[in-house]
Amino acid sequence: MLTINKINYNRNRQQIIYNLGFSTGLGSCLVLKGKNGSGKTTLLKIIAGLNEIESKDDNNQLLWNNNLISEIKEDFYNDVNYIGHENSLKLDLSIFDNLLFYTRINKTELLIPSAIRYFELDNLIDVEVRKLSAGIRKKVALCLLLCCPSTIWLLDEPTINLDSKAKQKLFNLVSTRIKENGIVIIASHDDLFDNIAAKVNLDDFKKSI
Repeated sequence: MLTINKINYNRNRQQIIYNLGFSTGLGSCLVLKGKNGSGKTTLLKIIAGLNEIESKDDNNQLLWNNNLISEIKEDFYNDVNYIGHENSLKLDLSIFDNLLFYTRINKTELLIPSAIRYFELDNLIDVEVRKLSAGIRKKVALCLLLCCPSTIWLLDEPTINLDSKAKQKLFNLVSTRIKENGIVIIASHDDLFDNIAAKVNLDDFKKSI
């Protein structure tokens, strides 16, 4: 169970998230909704450990199975796969070398071929990422979901630049991850996942003035 307990987050003295709380268990998908600037990306980065929050008493806490994530950082973050809006790909490397870079960290290099086949990138594996379209780059980033297995997937606008076929492949991946007792949290304006996911609207977590 992943629990977000009364999260507050400010940036440059501007409130981004106020008193946000929810829990989501294994075998579930959660879609974060809200206008641009509502804090969807910020929340994913908080969960991924890229944005820090300060815990005070029982507020501003992230818990995994009732344990403070701040006290089990290594175990928790080793089981999280965050695919951000910027993809985090190295432009000067080929598709294969990008995937090799990440899988070496996880010691899962043998999973690269199946991931490449799934997203139909076989003919492009030696092409530098900088030469690829935005849609192909997104597919390369999504390959990491297959190459670097984890319990929790954090996906920031994963359908942007994808064609309908690739969107269906992503939907199938998310559906399978849920059935395999994973947790998928998606920040998205797309309604692709609405029928298989609970929803949290971050516009509801703004402090009234």
